[in-house]
Amino acid sequence: AALLVPTLRGLGDEPMVLVGHSFGGRVATVIAATNHELVRALVLTGAPLIRRSATAKPPAAYRLIRWLHSRGLVGDRRLESARQRYGSTDYRRATGVIRDVLVATVNESYEDELVRLSMPVAMVWGSQDGEVPGDVARDAAAMVASPHTLRFVEGVGHLLPTEAPGELVDAVREALT
Repeated sequence: AALLVPTLRGLGDEPMVLVGHSFGGRVATVIAATNHELVRALVLTGAPLIRRSATAKPPAAYRLIRWLHSRGLVGDRRLESARQRYGSTDYRRATGVIRDVLVATVNESYEDELVRLSMPVAMVWGSQDGEVPGDVARDAAAMVASPHTLRFVEGVGHLLPTEAPGELVDAVREALT
């Protein structure tokens, strides 16, 4: 978020509608909470803003493979195979520094930022979002003190921007009026 603020400041003098999906929703929320003057309205979709519960312990088989790898008894290929088998969808798809960022941020929660939002917030969520379920959206919306809306789009999953782009466009248009 801190890296993007100078770029956003360079885009003009008027506050903007900031849109964030998934991890980008986390970034957008931090920017909006810490730089109120830059953001006219915030539109979020599928953003993991609230940590739902303690992270489950990885399966014993995966922990064993990691332990064996740390002692040089299992190679990198076997460890990666276990990661692909036991990791989340996002984790399996990520590589390199992106995977490191995912691991570092998976347990973050943004309650402090949500309560500091002062601009209108529109939350548009897929009713079938398996990555960031509706309960997360409801809990996050309950923390926002500024005017906010939460709308669920039936039959849509986590990838609302590609599955139902018109819904997101509508939310941005509403934020602009």
